[in-house]
Amino acid sequence: MLKDMVKIANKLDSMGLTSESDILDRFIEKIAYSEMRSYASTVKPIYVGVMLNNPSDLLDWWNKEVGQTLPKEIAHHMTIKFKPTLDYVNNLPLGEEVQLKVVGWAGDNTIQAVVVVPDIVSSENKIPHITVATDGETSPVKSNALLEAGYNEVDGPIIVGRVGVFDGKKDLFSI
Repeated sequence: MLKDMVKIANKLDSMGLTSESDILDRFIEKIAYSEMRSYASTVKPIYVGVMLNNPSDLLDWWNKEVGQTLPKEIAHHMTIKFKPTLDYVNNLPLGEEVQLKVVGWAGDNTIQAVVVVPDIVSSENKIPHITVATDGETSPVKSNALLEAGYNEVDGPIIVGRVGVFDGKKDLFSI
């Protein structure tokens, strides 16, 4: 419905009926804002994080510099906060690009992870990191304990991602 209304408003503009188009534009904005608020109130964030733009950048670096990844490659995100409130999410720069500098790594036969330093956001994890891969049975949350036990320091690559929220189904970069 909104797309059709936008087409009509554009047609009115092209016909020189700008005041009529402006009225329709304000109406469209009200409907869109109402729909957006309704959708945002239904979002149940599982976590907010920096979602990697190109996971293969990290995976390629790991395979070249550290060794073969475990069978279940993840390389998806750096967690900012697990189970955040919507207020918390709304105060983040959703969609903003973040650079994550790889400064360490650790791995065993069940899980592999890298330590990162983000440039414009911070993580509530004790050690900000990205889970690289698991054996397919180990939960990615085990990365926390792995890294707290120690890791190898490196001057690794900068991995780029965007601030987003995962709702259990997909990554969202605005709500």
